[in-house]
Amino acid sequence: MNPVGQPASHFSRAFWWINGIGLLVYALLLRVFDPVNGALDHRLITPWLNADGTFVLRENWWLTHIAHHAVKNIIIALIVVLLIQFIGSFYRTSWRHYRWPTGYVLLSALCTTTLVGLLKSQSEHACPWNLTQVQQQHVVWLDHLAKAGHCFPGGHASAGFALIALFFAYWNQQPKRAVWYLVASVILGFAMGWGQMMRGAHFLSHNLWTLWVAWAVNLALCAILAMLARYRQSHQKYPTAS
Repeated sequence: MNPVGQPASHFSRAFWWINGIGLLVYALLLRVFDPVNGALDHRLITPWLNADGTFVLRENWWLTHIAHHAVKNIIIALIVVLLIQFIGSFYRTSWRHYRWPTGYVLLSALCTTTLVGLLKSQSEHACPWNLTQVQQQHVVWLDHLAKAGHCFPGGHASAGFALIALFFAYWNQQPKRAVWYLVASVILGFAMGWGQMMRGAHFLSHNLWTLWVAWAVNLALCAILAMLARYRQSHQKYPTAS
């Protein structure tokens, strides 16, 4: 493994096409089959809804303290480990192979979670627990609440999905390892998001769009790094006259 190289500059053309088209198709499928606060969202979250329109597990200890707070703290601890490895790569020769993957994952995770946070702060989509109302002894879903919002995309799931950066960091050097990282991060993100669904904090669509954001952020970052690498290589090949 190249300890200081930028693998993004060596992604194949097929890699860019597959990921670019995949990102567009994924967004289209979400728009068509799982619109925010749509029928599929309601169907999947109804099992945790009481007849009075409240969510039974909203304050559940396991979902609140373990699935939410504890898992998030574990991911924060992982990020701290990556930060230590990244800083240490500048001081220990034996750690130089950590520089690219840890640096990239830290940057990508920061961009992903920050972007999700910004989108949530401007979103008009409310959380499921704000959108239920009982009418004629039936629970109905409100389309919109003027005084609610800031619940889209899923913030908690972003901590798990942000780790798909490991796939992009390792794909060129260790593709099998990269695929395992991808599978693990997607499962983690869905598990974190599903726990929030059970509490009534998010719809499935919220979490699926969080995955889209994480994917898009990584493609954008890799494209920027690839352009920077080509720019540097061209200037090394054709240095400017002094």
